[in-house]
Amino acid sequence: METKRAFDRCKTCGEYDHTDTHRCLPVWVVSWEEDEDDREVRARDAEQATERFAEQSDDYDSDWSRGERTVWVRKPGEKPVAYAVETETVVQYSAREVT
Repeated sequence: METKRAFDRCKTCGEYDHTDTHRCLPVWVVSWEEDEDDREVRARDAEQATERFAEQSDDYDSDWSRGERTVWVRKPGEKPVAYAVETETVVQYSAREVT
């Protein structure tokens, strides 16, 4: 008889996963270069932490056309490392029948 595995949201990190095998990703401390406010992001490495932070911070009114922005990322208690982050605009088409 096959055992049903539980799939639920982790109470610690909020990710959905199988509760019997889930391991929370490490915490990274991230902020924009010009911002004093640090935010904690869970990610497997600094690059993913930078990308997740930028995605979570995305402001559709911001002017990303100015190019790259700098993000500072570090593990708690360590020195920060600068990462350049930029967004990519993707054109999307849709169609509908007209009568």
